[in-house]
Amino acid sequence: MIKKYAFFPAIVFFAILFTIAGVVSAETVPEFDGAYLKTTDGKYTEIKITKAFYTAVARQGQDLMEVLSLKPGPYVADKSSLPTFRASAFKGFFLKGTYKFEFFSLHPLRERILKENEIFYENHGPAQRNQPFYVPGDQIELRQKAIDQNSYYFEPREGLSNGEYVGWIGNNLWLFRLE
Repeated sequence: MIKKYAFFPAIVFFAILFTIAGVVSAETVPEFDGAYLKTTDGKYTEIKITKAFYTAVARQGQDLMEVLSLKPGPYVADKSSLPTFRASAFKGFFLKGTYKFEFFSLHPLRERILKENEIFYENHGPAQRNQPFYVPGDQIELRQKAIDQNSYYFEPREGLSNGEYVGWIGNNLWLFRLE
């Protein structure tokens, strides 16, 4: 006859094993609000936030109604302190906080200088006529995954090549460079 508690040690052993397996397989995410780059080895590196300036660029000879309907776009005047990461190690962009995640987008960062026939129609910031400023380029197609109510993970559908990039929501920009 089998004793009443003979299976108890086996049950405890398997409960501990499943708990450990669950902890090991659970995706660890950063504790604090902010933006992070995730690498292929599963590590997260925080990226500092940059507040956007806004400007609208008009062309000389443009119809007044066209000029009045120009929507100012975001830009940065200084990109000197971009954090640099290996392109081969980049996996995705992790964002945690009280952001409106549906408005997140990722873009290459492009240098912009006013052409001879262009002027700043509206300029809320330090951009000047003969100096470069930096604007988001074409939007990169992303896949997104909700980690929890305040955390999202974004991954480009195609790998990113070497270059400078900007993650963008509202007035918040996160700049980084891949090499």
